Amino acid sequence: MGAACSNFLFHVSDDYNRLHRHNFNFKCTQTIRLINMIASFFLWCILLYVWVKAVFAQLQFYILTLWLISSTKLAWSAGREVVEKKMVERLRDEKLKDGSI
Repeated sequence: MGAACSNFLFHVSDDYNRLHRHNFNFKCTQTIRLINMIASFFLWCILLYVWVKAVFAQLQFYILTLWLISSTKLAWSAGREVVEKKMVERLRDEKLKDGSI
């Protein structure tokens, strides 16, 4: 069995020399391969387009997340400034009433 497989795999007779005997089939095979490569390239382009759209969607999500975080921090810091200003005014008014200033 092993010898038969070895003879089949490594000893190619003229019966299996398809390029010499069937040149048309080789051209047909190469044409089919070319069509397959073009179709695969178009499929790759379509998948790239979908992937790029997905990446942009992810980028928009992250941009929206950063915008939400920054606007929240801005609101917190603005609120803190207003509270600090009111506390300073209240302390100043209390010290003016007490006569400390």
